[in-house]
Amino acid sequence: MNQQPFIGPLILILLGAIPLIAFGYAIAVKKKYHLIVGWKEGDKPKHPELPNTIGRSLIYAGLAVLFAAVGSYLGLISDAWLVAICVAAGLYVVVRSVYAGVRFSKKSS
Repeated sequence: MNQQPFIGPLILILLGAIPLIAFGYAIAVKKKYHLIVGWKEGDKPKHPELPNTIGRSLIYAGLAVLFAAVGSYLGLISDAWLVAICVAAGLYVVVRSVYAGVRFSKKSS
């Protein structure tokens, strides 16, 4: 039996999807805000929606990577689509984080 097609998706799930989902869950649900870069341990957010947005985007990106890896293993998507989905998931996290930072850093009038 050829184990080769199983190695790539397994590595992607173990090193990509699970950490993204775990960190997103810790930030959004368990309120572990210190996991966000630049956030100090005791600081409370002025806008609780800021860390929630970042945490949810990590969860969504992790789910996208997970589904892409499973789809690749089952032969439902090609390697090119797998790479495209993983890149899009990473860009989604960056765009949502920048958007949340800009949206919630405005001074309230």
